[in-house]
Amino acid sequence: MTEREYMNEAAGLVREHLWKPSKPRSPDGREWTMGRELNIWKILAKTYDPEHINGAITVARGLRPDWSSNPLSLRIFFWKTPNGFNATPFLSQCIGEWHKRQPVSHGIPKASEILDGMVE
Repeated sequence: MTEREYMNEAAGLVREHLWKPSKPRSPDGREWTMGRELNIWKILAKTYDPEHINGAITVARGLRPDWSSNPLSLRIFFWKTPNGFNATPFLSQCIGEWHKRQPVSHGIPKASEILDGMVE
């Protein structure tokens, strides 16, 4: 997938996994928008694999049951510092949990997978 495709996927994942039951409010009280979410996503994607960011979105709420009724934002993965922007430790925790939930492949393809790419 391209970065744009991952970002489009992220928009759907944010709506499904983070914004329930409703969109969060901005710290300054303004309406929070998907554009703001995707700006955070783009900054994170400069350092992290887009697939990992999207995977982290899918597990974040489950790792913090106390957040179950609150609308969340990608701000849970990101903070601004005097020297720029940093990911939170929670992002790394979510990526690790997402990896644990992925099927194990052991990196050895099956013969049928190799042949499928060779035979037309």
